[in-house]
Amino acid sequence: MVDKNYVYFLMLIVFLLTYSLYKETQENERLFKICTDQEEVIQIQNNAIEYQNLYLNYLNNNYKKNPAHPIH
Repeated sequence: MVDKNYVYFLMLIVFLLTYSLYKETQENERLFKICTDQEEVIQIQNNAIEYQNLYLNYLNNNYKKNPAHPIH
């Protein structure tokens, strides 16, 4: 009878460790997806900043060629 109790106890420990590992794997996958999504958003934001810089340079160059004349 004592041997069966040890076996049941070891089975419980194995089950708990397996379940814990399963939950950790799920959490790691969720965090990996978040990181991957953030990398995509960062790339989109970098592209937007680059386009804004190009547009600002265009406006700056256009202003230097044709400065605005205030009405006096």
